[in-house]
Amino acid sequence: MSILTGSVGLRGDNRGADVLTIETLLHDNGYLPVAPNRNFNRETLNAIRAFQRTFMTTPTGLIEPDSESEVKLISLNPVAAAMGTMAG
Repeated sequence: MSILTGSVGLRGDNRGADVLTIETLLHDNGYLPVAPNRNFNRETLNAIRAFQRTFMTTPTGLIEPDSESEVKLISLNPVAAAMGTMAG
């Protein structure tokens, strides 16, 4: 089950709550060096790609609902992911 309502990243929907959820997970796991802020930007894209490089040959820069990227990111910290779904 997805924690996202839309995609986050390059050419994604980038809805504020979804961006905050992904940014928080990336930040908590050391991929995003700046504070989460609900705004998709270069830092967010770089963090998504850095995370994806751990399991993809060619990172897409996009995290979609129920995708491999989302599942792997949630698995790093499922409690934070659950809390992120309540950030609105």
